[in-house]
Amino acid sequence: MFYMRRHRSQIFFNSVRWRYVSITKLLNFCEKKSADFTVFSEEKIVMYSREKSLCMKGSTSALGHNLSVLKDTEKSTVSYGVVHKSVANVVTVAADGSNILMQRQVVVKEPTGHGSSSTMVMQMKYCDYPSRSLMVMACQRGIQVYDADGSVMLYWHSLVPPSSDEVSASFARGISTFQDCMLCIGTDSGNILIFDVPTRGANIVLREMLKGHTAPISCLFNKEDLLGSGDDSGKVVVWQHDVDSNSIQVLTTIDIQGSPCSSVLLWEELVIVAYASGLIRVFNVLGRLHAEVAAHARWITAMDVAPATGLVLSVSEDSFAKIWQLKSEDTVEIEHKASECVQDVQLCGCRFTSVNGSSFCVTGYDLAEVICFAAK
Repeated sequence: MFYMRRHRSQIFFNSVRWRYVSITKLLNFCEKKSADFTVFSEEKIVMYSREKSLCMKGSTSALGHNLSVLKDTEKSTVSYGVVHKSVANVVTVAADGSNILMQRQVVVKEPTGHGSSSTMVMQMKYCDYPSRSLMVMACQRGIQVYDADGSVMLYWHSLVPPSSDEVSASFARGISTFQDCMLCIGTDSGNILIFDVPTRGANIVLREMLKGHTAPISCLFNKEDLLGSGDDSGKVVVWQHDVDSNSIQVLTTIDIQGSPCSSVLLWEELVIVAYASGLIRVFNVLGRLHAEVAAHARWITAMDVAPATGLVLSVSEDSFAKIWQLKSEDTVEIEHKASECVQDVQLCGCRFTSVNGSSFCVTGYDLAEVICFAAK
């Protein structure tokens, strides 16, 4: 018995020593090859620190893209908006963040009076045009457009016949500006409604309807003459405005089934797509896949891009906000730069608050505040 115990202890010791030697060799190899693996270099890590949060009058619903930011350079103010059920919670602060100027709750009611007096809001977004800014609500059964502070409703578009009294599953989701004079809004049928927005007044007119999806639209994003749209089946369509015919036509279709598309971004000649599976894929505008990364452990609820630097911000139900660096010089690459965790909070909205990505803000389910971060 003594011999057997000694023999087993020697085997255990030799196993541990072998693992120690193997790890030592691996570390030495990494040190010799450090020049080749610059992705782990400390100088490339971006550190963010948590700043003072902005309190709101109400909490945040668990909806994708549930955070919108509007910067008013004339008034030197920044407005933040989230939705909870039928209420849009808005807080306006000074541009330097020194003090809160206004807190408002915009109660969204259906003008036609179907069912209850209020209607569920699926998404709220500030739409900034060269001559004006608007607050747009994508709701169940319709679309509502307000002035920037939400005090006056300018336009209502119903998704169901006005005479219908039955309960409808129709809803609008996905909001984007386009070509400095258009408003694009997705619907549950997969169609994208295009509205002409005047420089002033409430004469907003339905221009056309884009048909490229069969599943409900989940997200929209624009860049110059391009418009990206994603749906619940995982399909992504890139649209382009044709100047000669003054129409919007399909440029590329990316149809990868299996997981809903939760967010789409356009940067330079790249299309960045986030999925409910936690993956982020990077395509070119012609639909060729260049990169794929397992970014999050759960559903990615929102993304944003810093146009000046190519930094991408993603948030998920896994409580993490992550920063990624896009590169499109010789080869297309995506590199992880930073992570921030908001413990025990399912994040559902994010926005960069600077064009170079040096600051950003996030919000989460059942959270009555906007959490802000800034680079150290």
